Amino acid sequence: WIVPVAALIALPIFRETYMQRYGAFRGRQLDYSPFHTHSDGLALGVLLAWSLVQFPDWPRRSKVAAIAVSAAMAALSAIVYHLDRDVFNFSSLALVYGSMTTLGLMLNPVRGFLNWRGFYVLSRLSYGIYLNHFGLLPRVVQALHGFRGRGTTGFFICYAITYAACTVFALATFLSIEFPFLHLREKWLTSRRRAKLTAPLHDASPEVIEAHVGAAKIEPE
Repeated sequence: WIVPVAALIALPIFRETYMQRYGAFRGRQLDYSPFHTHSDGLALGVLLAWSLVQFPDWPRRSKVAAIAVSAAMAALSAIVYHLDRDVFNFSSLALVYGSMTTLGLMLNPVRGFLNWRGFYVLSRLSYGIYLNHFGLLPRVVQALHGFRGRGTTGFFICYAITYAACTVFALATFLSIEFPFLHLREKWLTSRRRAKLTAPLHDASPEVIEAHVGAAKIEPE
């Protein structure tokens, strides 16, 4: 827990340093470009994951504590954003998502719409959408110049089209780049499990051999 907490404290200090040195406009650009300057969400996610490892299922076991933690994060998000939006913008956003995640962990397994498999697909593509939107978004928006200046309606039309374009592009990169590497990774891990299974165990007792075979868990292809 020390590392993510230290990161959550250090990241606003880095951003404040950029603001003081380069000014607000240039400082915001420098904050957004390098990954480490706005990794508050990652740090908070690691902290939540650590809490679940140390105290399994605590949001469901103690719903009062989960609600209190969620409310505290939401309140702190509003406070720090009000203090300095340029310095604490990513901290505030991380706290909002942390609050929502904590509430989600408190719920029992959901069914129906919230259990829709499409959400899983989008979650697998989300990082690809994030990566490709830098180059894709300006080009798509430029092509949609006819909808710009039409107020709220034009904004939502542009938003929907650009999001769909980034999603389709992310799907293409996932199928052409990420999925083949994931497949190679699975084949490599399977070969390692098979190697462990076929390794000589001449000096092992029957109990050790049985445990060794059980731990391998090789699935048939």
